[in-house]
Amino acid sequence: MFALGVTAFDLPHPILQSFVMKMGTLCLAALLSSTSLAAAEKEILEMDTVCVRNASANKHLFVAEAPNGRREIAELAPGGMLCVSGAEAGETGVVSVFEDQDAFEGCSRLVPAGRTEDMIKYVDFDRCFWSSNS
Repeated sequence: MFALGVTAFDLPHPILQSFVMKMGTLCLAALLSSTSLAAAEKEILEMDTVCVRNASANKHLFVAEAPNGRREIAELAPGGMLCVSGAEAGETGVVSVFEDQDAFEGCSRLVPAGRTEDMIKYVDFDRCFWSSNS
């Protein structure tokens, strides 16, 4: 449990840090007092993020883009997850995957805010297998 005097930099996860900086310490303290840290993180993720998870057996380059244009890019090992904040409830972001950083072609998918899209299998020319279409 965190005390009311917690600051963003005392928190273990960047998304929680961002939430405190946006919403303030008191809101986070109230949220954490009624739930576990994992559940609080899940609630925060659901509020304003677009996420993608590498559910394939290989490492790939992933992009998560929020409706406000904010973009995060990372190479994810199998099981890795990438999120970007900046979405409102009801908005849709875009997640993309590329074979590697030198690839010209990849796969993209529209993702509602608060949802994590799993990329199950990479196939060139926008024919990837995603959790929402498999």
